Amino acid sequence: MFMPEVLLPRNHAARGSLLAVLTAAALLLPAGFTLAQDTVEPAPEEAAATGFGAAGLPISAVPAELQANWRMMVHYFKLARFDLATDLGQQILATNPEPAMILALAESPSTGYDLLVKMVHIEEMGDIPARLLTLADEGARIRKTDASRIQANLLRLGNGPRPYFLALKELRYSGPYIVPHALAVLQDPGQKDLVPFVVRALVEIGQPVVLPLLRALETPNEQLRETIVRVLGDIRYPYALPALKAIVENPATSDSLKSAATDAILKIADESILKTPAKTLYLDLAEKYYYDKVPVADPRQTTTDLFDWVPGTGLLYRAAPSKAVHDILASRACSDALKADPGALEAVALWVSAVMQMEAELGDQSARQADPFLPDTMPSVDFFATAVGQQHLYKVLDRALRDPNTVVAARACRALEAVANEEFLTLYGQGDVGSPLVMALTYPDQRVRFAAAFALAAIRPHKEFTGAGKVVPVLSEALNLEAAKSLLLVEPEADNRNRLQASLKDAGWFVTTAQTGNEALSAARAMPRIDAVLISSRTRDTSHADTIAMLRSDYQTAMTPILVLSWPDDPVKASWLESKIPFVKAVDPAAEPDELAAGIEALKTQAGSIVLDADAARKTSLNAARVLKDIAVDRRVLSADRARQSLLDGLVNRPDELVIAILGALAEIPDAEIARAMAAVGLDAQRSKPVRVAALVALARAARTIGDTLEPGQVAALQALAGEGDDELRDAAGQALGGLDLDASEGAKLILRLGTPPSAPAPAPAPAETK
Repeated sequence: MFMPEVLLPRNHAARGSLLAVLTAAALLLPAGFTLAQDTVEPAPEEAAATGFGAAGLPISAVPAELQANWRMMVHYFKLARFDLATDLGQQILATNPEPAMILALAESPSTGYDLLVKMVHIEEMGDIPARLLTLADEGARIRKTDASRIQANLLRLGNGPRPYFLALKELRYSGPYIVPHALAVLQDPGQKDLVPFVVRALVEIGQPVVLPLLRALETPNEQLRETIVRVLGDIRYPYALPALKAIVENPATSDSLKSAATDAILKIADESILKTPAKTLYLDLAEKYYYDKVPVADPRQTTTDLFDWVPGTGLLYRAAPSKAVHDILASRACSDALKADPGALEAVALWVSAVMQMEAELGDQSARQADPFLPDTMPSVDFFATAVGQQHLYKVLDRALRDPNTVVAARACRALEAVANEEFLTLYGQGDVGSPLVMALTYPDQRVRFAAAFALAAIRPHKEFTGAGKVVPVLSEALNLEAAKSLLLVEPEADNRNRLQASLKDAGWFVTTAQTGNEALSAARAMPRIDAVLISSRTRDTSHADTIAMLRSDYQTAMTPILVLSWPDDPVKASWLESKIPFVKAVDPAAEPDELAAGIEALKTQAGSIVLDADAARKTSLNAARVLKDIAVDRRVLSADRARQSLLDGLVNRPDELVIAILGALAEIPDAEIARAMAAVGLDAQRSKPVRVAALVALARAARTIGDTLEPGQVAALQALAGEGDDELRDAAGQALGGLDLDASEGAKLILRLGTPPSAPAPAPAPAETK
């Protein structure tokens, strides 16, 4: 009584009901009746007598007890008794079975791989099915790569039609792994009679042997190359065309091999392909690999074997991480394009993109670790990213922005920060959009925006360029990463607005409120950072749907989670909004902060947005402050004035290191408000001494430009500070007083008060004589 998984109830209560029904049905069956699929396993003595176990396999291959446990595991799984099936799976694993045994059981008629795969998706069974499947896969790999088995089957190919048929069936199972052994036969003078049968078998196996054969074209054996070319032509797999066309184009190719390659091409495609350069074909293939359009890697396996020709050794296969395989093949195709034509410069950018994407997929491995055939001495990807030059990096960035590929885009921006110059930047200056770096300033993910802003600032442009006005606002956004997490609440219902504002504030949010759509849009533009939007379906003036659409059109809120407080009278169905606008979710207007926070986190995950951790956010904000100072000093194309308010806001509730960097930037764009803010920080006894000293030094720097703009009380407080006992604070206060350029008489007062030995008290007047 097998019930497919799609028919099994998902909740435990329903499954319990199902089991009750099954149990009741079983009680109505005649005594001794068993279902055809679930016959009871043979007793041990019966297995010993027949030589076969419960799974129908020879006990010489798989022990009877292991077969019995396996059979009962399958039996209970089919009855949805996942607890019992799990127990039996644990018993099987406890015996440390050989992979070949688990493979045999998985392939037995009573099970099949598909059933084992279904078990993997049953949560109640934990990781037991996955561990069994891993063992089965390992058993399959051992069998596929068994050299003695492959060689024996190759030799059987010439023994007549039936042996050929049986051997071919076994060789198909081994797929690409037969190629090294087949090549050995093709080169063996003593196996000439077997060659036609091996060639025929390779052609009949087809696509699985193409990639190894293509790598084997590197062999120095001219005759073997010609045989491989003819096999590829007969297989007629189109992705062999780039290599075949490269052979035709190579001036060193012999006439015989060139003719064979031409014939092979014409078997696969029409004559027009002969006019297409090999580099173009390779680049097209590289694009397909890069975008996973040519499935090669086995997604179920952690690793996939790749083949390559190793000079002096021959064709080898080595394991590579499955999730990196397509990027490895894309980078190989780019390298092959450059070998075919060193002028194929388009291949450079795609190669860099592929290795960057490869490392992004792997996380903890470098490209040279991922590709098992790359030399250990290969430089890092960062070396290539900068060394190839900005003209290629701009293409890498442009592709990443279009894909979109956040990790590659951010890495390309960081490389451009090191090498980009103004001359190349202004080549894009005539367009409305600007260079890829400028386009990256409006990318939805903040990591890319920040990296692009840092790169553009590092150029220190002397000439105006398209998009220059976007750089400083993005730097301001980076500066505000250390601000409290902020939420925009749009709710015209006063009671609900007040309730939510208070509860969200208690939950650690900085809440900005609005009652209408227009107020919300204005507030969003003014907020130093915006982490989420909570908007009521009763929003008026501009409707909540239109407000959401306009927020999505602004790069700063393009991926911001938006929760809709969906009231019963919602004029726009929440389900429609969720289907049409990304990262939007409807919630009950009475929702509490915990529920809202969970919804926000779910939308962030859905968007793929990575919120920078505390350390990364601090480093980014600090870098932004330092870059803004450089911009303020430079004062040519970019202007730090647009970050003025963010810098002022950054003097409060920020880490000391960041405050000190911000003070340095503010000193270069001074005005009266900035000077007074600096003085307030320097005079604040609750601040750390390094911050106070930095504020007073920055004040001195600002005062040299704008003079004394302080409040009278602040000047008096500075003069009083100069009389305190801490030399560092006193020296900094003195520097500030000097920068303020006060009235000349103030200098005399300082000397008399602080630089003159205390005078002896005047003698008391003598008492008057009494007459």
